[in-house]
Parts: sequence; C-alpha cells; structure tokens
Amino acid sequence: MPQSAEPGPYSPDDPALPVVTAVHHFLDSFVLPGPLLIALSGGSDSTALFHALRHALSEREPHGFALRAATVDHGLRSGSREEALAVAALCARFGIPHRILRWEGEKPASGLQAAARAARYRLLAGEAERTGAVAIVTGHTANDQRETIAMRARRGPGPGLAGMAEAVLACERAWVLRPLLHLEREDLRAALRRWGEEWLDDPSNGNMRFERVRLRMAGEGEARGLSAGERLRSSGSEADWLSSAVRVSEGAVAFLSPDAITEAAEAGLFRLSAAMGGRAYPPERDARSRMMAWLETGMLGRRTLGGTVFDRRRDGLYLYREARGLLPATLSPGEVLDGRYRLAGPEGARLSIGWPTEPESAVVRRLEAAGIPSGVARRAALAVPVVAEERQDGPCRLMRILAGQADFVPGFDRPAAEALRQLFDLPPLPPLPVRQ
Repeated sequence: MPQSAEPGPYSPDDPALPVVTAVHHFLDSFVLPGPLLIALSGGSDSTALFHALRHALSEREPHGFALRAATVDHGLRSGSREEALAVAALCARFGIPHRILRWEGEKPASGLQAAARAARYRLLAGEAERTGAVAIVTGHTANDQRETIAMRARRGPGPGLAGMAEAVLACERAWVLRPLLHLEREDLRAALRRWGEEWLDDPSNGNMRFERVRLRMAGEGEARGLSAGERLRSSGSEADWLSSAVRVSEGAVAFLSPDAITEAAEAGLFRLSAAMGGRAYPPERDARSRMMAWLETGMLGRRTLGGTVFDRRRDGLYLYREARGLLPATLSPGEVLDGRYRLAGPEGARLSIGWPTEPESAVVRRLEAAGIPSGVARRAALAVPVVAEERQDGPCRLMRILAGQADFVPGFDRPAAEALRQLFDLPPLPPLPVRQ
C-alpha cells in the first residue's frame, strides 16, 4: 500500500482542499471537542473522511479531539470479514483505535437494506456510548443525498423530501454527523488520489436487488427536495401546535379541543396519532386526507386509523390506541412491546405481558382523575399492558417510548420531537454537540 502524502499546505487548486476545508469547518462547529467515532467501511467516502480528519487534526494541535473508528460487518456476503480486517489494518497503520462490530442473528428476507441500516446504527450508537464519543461521523456525500431525495420522491410528497440531515440522532442516544454532505463523491476520490490512498469497492453497490442501486444505475437522483431550513420551520410550527393544543394523560389518551383541529395542524395531529398507535410513521397521505375530511365535518363518533382511535365528542377529540392486534409477549430488557413500551431491567430479567379483557380499574381511575370521560378511559385502558408473570433479579419496568424516535431523529426535526416527548413526560433528547 502506498505511503500517505504529507498533509498541506494546500494550494487553491489542490484537489484535497475542498475536503480538508469542510472538515476544518466541521471541527470548528463543535461546542466542546471530544472523542469522535468514524463509521469506516473502507469505501471511498468514509476513507476520505478518515484521512481528512487525520490531516486536519494534525494541523490543530492541541485540539481536544480523539479519533476512533468502527467497521460494521453485516455478514451478508463472503469477503466482508476480510474487508473489515483490511480497514483494521489501515487504522493500525496510523495508530487509530478500531473495532469491528458484527451484525449477529437472522437476517430478514425482505427489507434487507433498511434492516441492515437500523442494525448498523444501533451497533455504532452502542460503540459510541461505550467509548464516550461525542458523535459518530459518516462520509455521506451529495450523491447519497440526491439518491435519497429521489427515492423518497417516488413515494410521494412529504417532509422526507428534505433528504438526509447533516445531524441525526440514532437510537435516542448518539448523534450522527455528516460533514461532507455538500461535496461530490468525486471530490473525495480526488483527495484520496492526491494523498496516495486506496479504497475498497463494495460489490453490493452493483446489486440490482436494491432500490438505491437501481436508481443510481438508471441515472436518476435529480429530484428537488425541501431545504433543511424549510423542514426546520415546519417542525417548529408542529412543536408550537403540540405544546399549545394537546394534553396527554398516562401516555394513553391525548385530548384536543375542537378549535385545535385545523388544516394547519395536520402534520402535528398525525405525528401524535402515530405515537398513540405505536407506529414509527404517520399514515399515508390519502388516509390522512380522508380522516381530515371527516374531522372537518364536525360529526361526532369514532374512527380508526393506523391503530389509533379518533374519538370525536362535543368537548373535543380524544386519541388512544385501538384495542385490537394486541398480542401477549415475553420480553427481555431492551425489547419493545407494541411500538409503545420498552422493558428496562437487569440482564437476564424476563417479563410476560398480557392485555386486559376488562378495563383495569386503577388505570381507569387515573384517567378519569385527569379529566378523561369514563367511556374513553375504559376503552383506552384495554390497550394498557398488564404484567402476567415476572422473572427477574432486580427492578424491572415498562417504559413508554415513541416508535417514531426509536431509530432516528433528524436534526431539523428536533423541535417537534422534543415537544412530543414533553407531552409523554419523556426525558429530553441529548443536546446537539455542534452549533447549527
């Protein structure tokens, strides 16, 4: 392998200058410096980021940062282990601590890329927590951004057209930062050639099973997305509405006064309904439109959408989980029930969960004490889990969660995400480590 060229000084026409400049701006944006965990696959994007960070930090002594790397071996094809070991050797060459993280267990037959992505960030978030990293850093580029927007555009209009955020919270505990999102992949490869560095080509990038690959091969990827600023303003409007118009009791019933149900409130309303029903995403657009049309009539009654009951009464609208499709389960710590609860407890604990056939009187009394009508309280109580059997070595409890925030919260969606957490009495999200 060639020896890396010495960093800088960089002339205005130096091919490495855009990448190194972007990394310097990125490092300057931190509120406080600290350990950084780079997600290093060995491909051109992450490898360029790795070397750019090394070079930039070498020019900033003392700087307060510490660089670490992790490679996720998904175990999906032969050769992945050897590639991870090659990345480990690269890190050893420069004295950078490195760890290989393996995705263990069965792999799904469908939705493989989405499952692999979720597993990847779950593993990286755990490694960031273990090492005390203030952020995970990835090498996503403008090419990735265009492909993401084009893929989402195929599914119709919506907030997803803002594309990938420069900052996203993974698993409610680790910030993922993308400092090269405005640069082209060819910019990164030009920098690598300038430094005399090689990279690995992932064979799966040519696998036509995957939508992103098909789109790339077809030359698509020019769809126009929302700006991050537009998405941030939209999230701020949702947050204002959620904070002022909604009351949630016991994590089980949400109440809105009649004048809170307006067309402008649609995004916040269906973010809320997804949280009540344990869904990660709001209902699809046509279903939302039909529900809004019914709500605008002012008719009293009940309708269900996405596992959530919309119970329209004279005093306002009540939302609660429909008492259908609720299956008993035996959980270990960390496992999720119905997209609404996660078990917290010591390793080895087991909790068998059931659902009431009659409303639990204690739950009904608490809801009624919070001002929820008796009929609503009794129906909502049927979707509040009960402990059937407990086997443990210490304290164990079910904690309310929001399915839409369990995997990812884009930085430009923080206002609405935080407002929703406050309604459910959940702790705030970790602070963003960089200035926006």
